[in-house]
Amino acid sequence: MNIPHLYIQRTPAGTPRSQCSIARNARNSDYTLSLRPPDYFNEVILKVITEFSWQKFMIFYDDAYDIRGIQEFLSQAGQQGIEVSLQKVEASISSMFTGLFSTLGFDELSRFRDMLRRALLFLNPRTAKTFISEHVNRMRNTFYDVSKGTHVNRSQLHEIA
Repeated sequence: MNIPHLYIQRTPAGTPRSQCSIARNARNSDYTLSLRPPDYFNEVILKVITEFSWQKFMIFYDDAYDIRGIQEFLSQAGQQGIEVSLQKVEASISSMFTGLFSTLGFDELSRFRDMLRRALLFLNPRTAKTFISEHVNRMRNTFYDVSKGTHVNRSQLHEIA
């Protein structure tokens, strides 16, 4: 799966690292973007959102990202009529998705699935990889049983028939 992404590495204090070396590899489509000065981060993200014409999207973040840094971005997005939802990603990503899927009805789940197509992940790389894998697996294996009003996974489909 090829997902366009920006990777911005920060120190534990929440500021970008002073040294960001660009590691080149054999695959020309992979790169790391070093953004300096960090004040332009909000501006760059807003430009990306504008270029994709997103009017509604989600930001998923974890403890590795200092969420206080995006207040200006949220303000600018709000002034442009862009709707932003924030969702903190906990250590157990599987539990997070299970909780979300068990509380959403059919229409809400459809909107959530659509919204996940327009999402920014402010996560450390390992968490982002797990998040994407879990999401893809859930979307591939979860269905809605209209007769019971519940979500079922692929292994439970034979019980519905």
